[in-house]
Amino acid sequence: MGRFCGECGKPLEAGSKFCQFCGTPVVEEPAASVNPAPQQPVQPPVQQPVQPPVQPPVQPQMQQRMMPPRPAMQNPLPNQPAHSFENEDFKQKFLCFDGRLNRQRYFLRSLCLSLIYGLFYGIAAATKSEGLTILMGILYIPVAVCAISLGIRRLHDLDKSGWLWLLCLIPIVGFGMGIYMLFFKGTDGPNRYGEDPLNSYFQQR
Repeated sequence: MGRFCGECGKPLEAGSKFCQFCGTPVVEEPAASVNPAPQQPVQPPVQQPVQPPVQPPVQPQMQQRMMPPRPAMQNPLPNQPAHSFENEDFKQKFLCFDGRLNRQRYFLRSLCLSLIYGLFYGIAAATKSEGLTILMGILYIPVAVCAISLGIRRLHDLDKSGWLWLLCLIPIVGFGMGIYMLFFKGTDGPNRYGEDPLNSYFQQR
């Protein structure tokens, strides 16, 4: 910043001790001391107390509920006595429409009927006897009734209604029903038609 003469007010040259215009000596003014602003004492930051992280309350582990053991399946037909296949007579084997029949017994009894009827049919065809032919027609009725009885009980073992046996009278559908009854396993355990014949079979052993 430039200086001026205090007498004449003319500007002064830098470093001159007298005014070049009026000769007035230049009085050096002491430079204003710049007092630094008093420094505020630095206060240490207030440390907040460190709080431990809040943990959720530990829930007690839920005890697994033990499922009570299932009671053994009882006979759905309580009034029906326990069935024994070893003590069956001819009527119970071939002329009974209640209960169940497993695959093995169904196959063996059906094979027995087929062999008996086939034997008489072969004799009648070989002898060409009119009497035997009439006898074969009469014998066909009880054989058909026995076959129906076996089929109905086999369907019961599969937990199906015995009326489904009527499908065996349809040519193509009947073949499929025969395969179904011969090879498909029955329901495990008792069903609405009686005890499991396999269980009854092994309990007798």
